[in-house]
Amino acid sequence: DLGVAGAPVHSSSLVRPDALEHGGLLDTGDVMISWHMQPVEGDDTKVRFYFDRFDVADASAPEAATPVNIPGQPVAFDEDEARLVTVGFELAVVDAPEDGCWSLPRVWSSSSNGESCTIANRPLHLLSIQEGGASLLDTLDVEGDEGRLVAVEGADPVFALVREGDEYYGGWDGGGGYGGSYAPSDSIAIVTGMAGNALTEASRVVLEAGGGASLLGTAGDSVAYRTYAGLGVVDASDPAAPELSLTPVWGWGCHDAVVTEDAVYCPMGEYGLQTIPMP
Repeated sequence: DLGVAGAPVHSSSLVRPDALEHGGLLDTGDVMISWHMQPVEGDDTKVRFYFDRFDVADASAPEAATPVNIPGQPVAFDEDEARLVTVGFELAVVDAPEDGCWSLPRVWSSSSNGESCTIANRPLHLLSIQEGGASLLDTLDVEGDEGRLVAVEGADPVFALVREGDEYYGGWDGGGGYGGSYAPSDSIAIVTGMAGNALTEASRVVLEAGGGASLLGTAGDSVAYRTYAGLGVVDASDPAAPELSLTPVWGWGCHDAVVTEDAVYCPMGEYGLQTIPMP
């Protein structure tokens, strides 16, 4: 209980199930969500993901719902509509291209003889959560042929950061000269339809400046992100026509930011605190 910030009180504890791995907690109001991973009996090449829900409306008596087997890791939950969005993890084996497996955008591994590659696809799944189970309603591919899903934030709209290419800064080329540098092409897909029965990519914003983008958090219909060029905000009040703003930041960039509906607060170490108003 953090009602008195200077005197926190331990209200209660919840025991999580034994698992190969547990996910972090995602705050959706009075319900915290997470996931855990269990082995598949008789097949050590596969695992099962489970959706965990913790009702913390009464902090002194929290309740854990029965875990639900789901395809992938949960990233957004609408309790009123009983809808859940997950990021799947699906491995596929393909023939190795001439440039080798590591030229593929979603490469996971290569065969010992170099003739085939394993790639990891990460689609978005929309699920309906019922008592004791889940039903798959829709699947949406936001990666395309050349992209890979990097991060997801928000719930209706869902913001998906997709990257094409890799970062490279400096070095020598094959001819003995300076090879220059390049940044990946990052974009944010705005995905709607979570409250219904199908996911739709309403639009996509290309982040043309900065490179090295990462999502910081959402407030309302907006998502904040950072790049080497500064802190950006995508306002998706109209998901079909999102608006983008970019603000330079002081010091070494905006890390551990706090995103609110009014502003993004960037702790800058010895440079102080930079406050960037939300558009």
